[in-house]
Amino acid sequence: MRVTLITEGTYPVASGDVSQWCDLLIRGLPRHSFDVVALGVTGREVPVWPEPTNVRYLVQRAIGVPLPARRRQRTGRVDVPAVQRELAVLWRCVLNPGSEAQVAGLRACLRRIVALQDVIDIRATLARRDSSAALIAAWNERADAGQLPAMTVADAVAVAAVVDRLLALTAFRIPETDVVHATANGPCGLLGVATKWRDGNPLVLTELGVYLREQYLALRRDEPNWVRRRVISTFTRAVSRVVLEEADAVLPGSEYDAAWARRLGADRSRLRVIPPGVDENRFPVLTDEPDEPVLAFLGELTPDHGVETLIRAHALMLDALPRTRLRIFGGEDASSEAGRALLAKARDLGTASLVSVHGPTNPGAALAAGSVIVVSPAATGVCYPLLCALMSGRASVAIDRGSARECVDAEQRVARVVQPDDERGLADACLPLLSQPVRRAHMGKLAAGWARERFSLRQLIEAYDRTYGSLAPPSEDRLSVGASS
Repeated sequence: MRVTLITEGTYPVASGDVSQWCDLLIRGLPRHSFDVVALGVTGREVPVWPEPTNVRYLVQRAIGVPLPARRRQRTGRVDVPAVQRELAVLWRCVLNPGSEAQVAGLRACLRRIVALQDVIDIRATLARRDSSAALIAAWNERADAGQLPAMTVADAVAVAAVVDRLLALTAFRIPETDVVHATANGPCGLLGVATKWRDGNPLVLTELGVYLREQYLALRRDEPNWVRRRVISTFTRAVSRVVLEEADAVLPGSEYDAAWARRLGADRSRLRVIPPGVDENRFPVLTDEPDEPVLAFLGELTPDHGVETLIRAHALMLDALPRTRLRIFGGEDASSEAGRALLAKARDLGTASLVSVHGPTNPGAALAAGSVIVVSPAATGVCYPLLCALMSGRASVAIDRGSARECVDAEQRVARVVQPDDERGLADACLPLLSQPVRRAHMGKLAAGWARERFSLRQLIEAYDRTYGSLAPPSEDRLSVGASS
């Protein structure tokens, strides 16, 4: 079977949990061939993952650069009036949030735009005249009614630059395939939907983290202009809903992510949580421990991941266990700005001699370095560090973020979960494990069994293999559907 995997800013050009998940999936299904469409800012990012033998090809597409004013080769003619008519409809639908007609109208409009690409060059047409005029006209209809403030031309042009690049992305033709698998909503999902409409391919959507949530946070952080923030977020939400309604299978990696999909209108009959998988052969149960008590932190070094809270908690633990070391394993080493800030915090607390910051480290080595593991998951998505700790049989404490609670049992026998920003609670959870070897070993034994029963790589691979097989029609049926669309 041929599977086209669409990624954005992750595999194979970046490290991280989503990239690791993609690599495990591809290598775990050697009887299927994979084509990888990697969306990136420039489309020229350097791959950092070795290419598995069952990857037929990798193609990279830019979604962060302006549309070219001229193209040397065109696949169709430029038709500004036809595209502008559809853009006028598109923006009226988008700017009518909360209405029953919004998603249905946007879906129909996007489908017509995809169909137009059989005869016109959408990229060249949008480069000739963008969607800013249509946006201002639709916005002013609501502004004149007193529902919205005025929009400037500069606002419209800035928004159009973002949205038009996504619309132009739908012109990309994915080579012949059996299943299209988008690893995120947004651009990945929109390209998958366009391919489904054009060629009849079934679409699988996996959310390892919530694309819409991340866009909301990014806009609040990076875009101070309320008008631009409002339009982009409304467009993103509407497109996300179209993708969720069009996907033939919606397979989030956690119940946390699934809840977002349900709120956005995903069909519950097509939605199923498939937890991430860990290769137990890579993470055998660890039997040796450091000679002295060591806390090992696995996570990012940003404040929202709780590492500063851990440094304060570590200082509290030293009253009871004065020789306890804290080793921090993250994406940056001690020479980085984040690493220096953490060590400065430890100096302020008088614990610097017992705290060390390490750069990127093999997960197995990081786990082996600690008597007790502290993990701070991402707010959404895959919690691989915690799963790897459980699989390795290390007693663990997790910060309550994202899917952390989904990875452990309700009684917290396989790992403890504590609230963010609670150094006393974190210290109280770690101290008994650090000071009681029998208790620590018992938790580790339960954790290893729990992880192997629920989060094995085999279960993940079998679940996706069944999904692909259930969705992909015989080749002749797929081609006949594509010819009639």
